[in-house]
Amino acid sequence: MCALHRIPRVALRVFLAVLLTSLTPHAMMAQLAESLGRVPVVVAIVDSLPPDQFPAVILRKHSGSQGRDVILLDRRRANGRLLAAGVFQLLVSRNVDGEEAEKSHSLRVSPNAVPAAWTYKERLQAAHVVNRLRVKPDRELPGIGRARTTTITLPRGALQGKVQGSRRG
Repeated sequence: MCALHRIPRVALRVFLAVLLTSLTPHAMMAQLAESLGRVPVVVAIVDSLPPDQFPAVILRKHSGSQGRDVILLDRRRANGRLLAAGVFQLLVSRNVDGEEAEKSHSLRVSPNAVPAAWTYKERLQAAHVVNRLRVKPDRELPGIGRARTTTITLPRGALQGKVQGSRRG
């Protein structure tokens, strides 16, 4: 008798998502993430951002332009705290302005935007993402240029109704 029938479906789906993440092309990973209620976000370390920019910028792209959010980190200043701030600000933006951007725009990331409620664990996870990015080879990122990139997934509607001014489902 197969032992799979005793594994809860959610646990099995998560296991398959992790397994397929390393085995499938990027487009299939994005579809799988969305089927699990998560939204893919590109995180990229770039050689530099314009001098007047903050150390990180969020690019929210309209769904007509592939509908992909991108968090850009300046190579010299990238760290886990900065990525955590970018993730939080993107979650807030999605809840205030909607999951899908109505028009493409950019947001400056304040390095101090990490909520106090986020534990050491969340900040450590962000630091691991940045450290993995630092050793990745550069690749062409459409509309950006050469960058070290990875894709993370964020829960859909994570802050819904918890942020002042947010849209309620």
